[in-house]
Amino acid sequence: MITELIYDVETEIMQDIIALLKGGGGLSSAEWKADRLAQYGKLTRQVEELVRRYTEAIRSGASEEIQQAAIDAIKKIEGTVKKLKSAGVELADVLPEDMDPGLKMIIETWASKASDQINLVMAGLLENAPRVYIDTINRVTLQVVTGAMSKDEAMARACGEWIENGIPAITDRKGREWTVESYADMVIRSNTTRVATDVQFQRTEEYGLDLIEVSSHAGARPLCAPYQGKIYSMSGKSKKYPAFSTTSYGEPAGLFGINCGHWMRPFVEGVSEKVFEPTGSKKENERMYEESQKQRYYERQIRKAKRELELSKELGDEKLIARASSKLRERQAAVREFVKETGRTRNYSRERVF
Repeated sequence: MITELIYDVETEIMQDIIALLKGGGGLSSAEWKADRLAQYGKLTRQVEELVRRYTEAIRSGASEEIQQAAIDAIKKIEGTVKKLKSAGVELADVLPEDMDPGLKMIIETWASKASDQINLVMAGLLENAPRVYIDTINRVTLQVVTGAMSKDEAMARACGEWIENGIPAITDRKGREWTVESYADMVIRSNTTRVATDVQFQRTEEYGLDLIEVSSHAGARPLCAPYQGKIYSMSGKSKKYPAFSTTSYGEPAGLFGINCGHWMRPFVEGVSEKVFEPTGSKKENERMYEESQKQRYYERQIRKAKRELELSKELGDEKLIARASSKLRERQAAVREFVKETGRTRNYSRERVF
């Protein structure tokens, strides 16, 4: 939901930029440049309005997703606890989850962090959209003045780059530029994972339990795979089971890190029935993980080509349209061949343009 909304606002901003750049037909290059630069204030106001209109819905949606992730995680813990109690295990008395101040604080903390990160994305759009507009005007004018190409050709080339790649949203500490979609997806995935993990740890500790069992699934990430399907001691005091601190927990790509699909359940020696097991060999797991990452790549490339095609149609350049159409067909053919070779299931919802 949130990724879709942020993708929508970026697309609308790109449409506004194209609409303004297409104006001023029949003017000389110098007159066109002056005329388009005069529209800078209009674009800024349009971008500000779009960001304002979308931001509250995005923040609200992010908060709801984080709260739901916490609720789902707590339900898993409570379901396990109910079975332990029915088996006669004595547990500490705890407050109902909807009244527990510790759980509320965890949820509020991660919801607030997500809100701050979303603000960075929207601020990036506010800053970079006008920059893209000015840069395009300057590049088009330079190409026309030097006689390198016509205005239409220069426009197609200049717009083609940011139509394909989107408007840069965030530049991280390493200097990498994140697209709006990829950064928004990372924000939601990381914060929902962290809130789910933290409330599970909090609730398990409140019940006075120490052992946890980590879930398992095929194609786990390399830093998660060695630890899945095993039992750990949260305190590290168990003589039979390793300390949870010996896992990759805490690393961005580690257990319960960004984009991790694992979860945990309380475990009581002699009472709990082990549910999860390590899945497959290391080589097999790595193969499945690499295939899943390759499929995600194909899906992102198809989405990009679809939006590129739609925006090229708005720009009205036949060469751009033809290139985008060809690119889309090639990428769709590539994913068809990929699923045929690997036996994986094609997920059309991930190829959809929001």
